[in-house]
Amino acid sequence: GTVHAALALISLDRTLWGEMIGLTGLACSAVLVMAAAGRPLDGRTWSVAALCLGYFVTSVAYVRTYRTRNEAKTKAAALCIAVHVAVLVGLALLWREGWLPGLGLVAFVPVVMRTAWGLWRPPANVRAVGWTEMGVATTFLLVAALAVAS
Repeated sequence: GTVHAALALISLDRTLWGEMIGLTGLACSAVLVMAAAGRPLDGRTWSVAALCLGYFVTSVAYVRTYRTRNEAKTKAAALCIAVHVAVLVGLALLWREGWLPGLGLVAFVPVVMRTAWGLWRPPANVRAVGWTEMGVATTFLLVAALAVAS
């Protein structure tokens, strides 16, 4: 959080690396919540942080792709898909190790559907992207919370 705040002071918080640092700090709050709930700091706890970070990273990749849809459309879409695949592979590995409940992977179904649909038929404007993100985030949160609680 401190590093991201410092980046904001020098106008670098909106760079890709600045956003990744901020999102990683935000995802680490999941670990704090799990610890505050009395859960041990084990692989499952860190997998919850990875679940959060995975969602944040895919969301940033999708929104950045939308913003560049008229410029380098094919390259941006390929990068967005690569980010999604990398996140899903990482989470699948955590699931295979028994650190992430299977329902955690199911939480990414709306994320993948949003991205596939959005790349195929981009939303009309940024407002539509925002409303879609709200729906996807809400669905993701509900399913991910169920996964963590199980």
